[in-house]
Amino acid sequence: MLSPIVSGLFVALTLAGCSDEPKSHVTLFVCSSMTHPLMEIETAFELTHPSIDLELIYAGSQTLAMQINEGADADIFISANLVQIQRISGFTEPTVLVENQLVAITANSDFTTVVEVIHSATQILVAHQDVPAGQYTHDALVQLGVWETTKHKIVSYEHSVQAVLTKMVMAQADLGFVYRTDAANANDRVHTIEFPSNISATTQTWVALKTDNEPDSPAAIAYAYITESIDAQRIYTNLGFTPIKDAP
Repeated sequence: MLSPIVSGLFVALTLAGCSDEPKSHVTLFVCSSMTHPLMEIETAFELTHPSIDLELIYAGSQTLAMQINEGADADIFISANLVQIQRISGFTEPTVLVENQLVAITANSDFTTVVEVIHSATQILVAHQDVPAGQYTHDALVQLGVWETTKHKIVSYEHSVQAVLTKMVMAQADLGFVYRTDAANANDRVHTIEFPSNISATTQTWVALKTDNEPDSPAAIAYAYITESIDAQRIYTNLGFTPIKDAP
């Protein structure tokens, strides 16, 4: 037979366990280039909103858009490409979340311009043009007038910008093109070269909320946190992104 003290404790713990409310789940489809900020935002958000659990699913923007159109359940879609986020239906009008910059990366710190390093390189890595980073790379190099020179030296079209960075860190090519934030994550293992100011190398990441979410729903609360909270803006800035509120 349990003592009164043990019995009372058992009842208290049982009642406490029964009083726990089930968490609400919010599913976010997130483009791969936003992996690091969204991981930090997930932690910060769930500390201040313990009753809401964020489930983050990462992939390329085009893959995520296809999955949503095929019926995948997503409350929020974050895309590195406006075309991909416009492909989906049943979501709010997409808005710009953050801006980034396309840069060249190389192991050789002697080069100071993109044109110079392209002419010197023999093996170049780029993301496939079906991937936003690949399209940005193609467009920037066309503007710079060096795409024809570059394409003959491309040894691989990668499925993601992270794959380009990984191979460059492993010294598998002379030159690669990634986002500024990706280059920063390489911890000085690559040398970064920026495009000239007259070349459009600014990239944008877009966000949209599923329209069937009420204004006070968990998904709407998460969306507001991601797009407007001071904590989220600080995370973006610390990782090298430009929050749209701070964009020139």
